[in-house]
Amino acid sequence: MRRTQACRVLRRTPCRATRAARLPILLLGLITWVALTLPAGAQEPAPRSGQHDRGTMRLGVSWQDYTSPEHGLNLRAELILPKPDWQAALPAMLIPAPVVGLSGHIGHGTSFLYAGALWTLPLTSALFLEGSLAVAANNGFSEPGQGRAALGCRGGFREEAGIGWRFDAAWSIVATIEHYSNAHLCNHNRGLTNLGVMLGRTF
Repeated sequence: MRRTQACRVLRRTPCRATRAARLPILLLGLITWVALTLPAGAQEPAPRSGQHDRGTMRLGVSWQDYTSPEHGLNLRAELILPKPDWQAALPAMLIPAPVVGLSGHIGHGTSFLYAGALWTLPLTSALFLEGSLAVAANNGFSEPGQGRAALGCRGGFREEAGIGWRFDAAWSIVATIEHYSNAHLCNHNRGLTNLGVMLGRTF
């Protein structure tokens, strides 16, 4: 019996969904390999805390909204690109760094991709605060039911706040809280609020 027929007979989650659930893990594995093979730029002077004068790759985990019907663990990956050279027009603190990322639920919960802007506020040479705004797309459910959060639609917005520590020119860590919702632009807007931690490597 073919695999697709077996899935239908046993009335389990479709095989297509099983393959889709593996995709975030495969992507994170590829990103991890790339991050670990990139030069760290250790010979260059350390940038000011969290300023993102160079690119940074982050990998980590987050806990999906504990109050939602699909709470559980997410694997996260994020790429922060160097800031644009806008210092002639804006103070460095107000210039955002472009950011793209992935939050992949390891079970059958909602995963999402996002792209936006990240602002950083250095507090000391090592300690920093950050915040970001992004547009996002999810693979979740629009309507209530089946143990999933009713996100209303595929598109949405993501906001994040974090506090981080830079160990040296190459490595940093940041604790984050992120919120995903559609800003009430769709019929349902359950939203998700996740807590996480990420390890970053500057290259």
